[in-house]
Amino acid sequence: MNNTYTDMLAKLKIGSAHPGGLALTKKIIDKIKHYPHETILDAGCGTGATIAYLAEHTDSTLIGIDQHSQMIDHAMKRLAGIENAEVILADMSTIPIEANHVNCVIAESSVSFTNILNTLNEFNRILQNNGIIYLVEMTAIKPLTDQEREAFCSFYGFDSVYTKNDWIEAIRKAEFTILEAERVAPETKGAIDLEIEPGIDPSYFKMMAEHYHLIEQLQDKLGTYIYIAQKRNNKV
Repeated sequence: MNNTYTDMLAKLKIGSAHPGGLALTKKIIDKIKHYPHETILDAGCGTGATIAYLAEHTDSTLIGIDQHSQMIDHAMKRLAGIENAEVILADMSTIPIEANHVNCVIAESSVSFTNILNTLNEFNRILQNNGIIYLVEMTAIKPLTDQEREAFCSFYGFDSVYTKNDWIEAIRKAEFTILEAERVAPETKGAIDLEIEPGIDPSYFKMMAEHYHLIEQLQDKLGTYIYIAQKRNNKV
């Protein structure tokens, strides 16, 4: 069975893998805290780095979901003893949370790995009216060739690479109002949070090298955007 990009992240215990890392997360949380955030979902929580930071800086009830069992194991160890946080092994296509339950959804470089519109609709379902979503996502800023698109999607397991307009259209289709759609400065970088244990299969390091090669090769055509949007209040 071939290992995937997310297998590599899990095996190397890479936290805050999204561009900008935890430093970018901190900046966005400073914005989100001005909205109701009593209950926050971290969708694609990985090793739990974002939840751990939130637990230190908010009194929110924190829920993390990830479809990778090894990521959940890492997150549970990181968050042990934090009473207001829990993590659940779950897919974003069917989030095991009741409707209208959370105030805020954070998804950092995770929605692109799913059926994007289905996931955004799930976020809408679990959010209270006027709830907030915060997305950090890779975005095409120039057209990719067919070969480039195929190589990129194949490596990461994406269905497609969205442009800024594609993201905005999908977010609006899922009945959200766009509050911000801002490009992250290309020079914004975050420290790599990883843990390398003895005996790790060398193929994971090869995969990491391929990841950086793809990003460098397409650096003029891909950027990272922050999308913040609010669920529309449909009450009459």
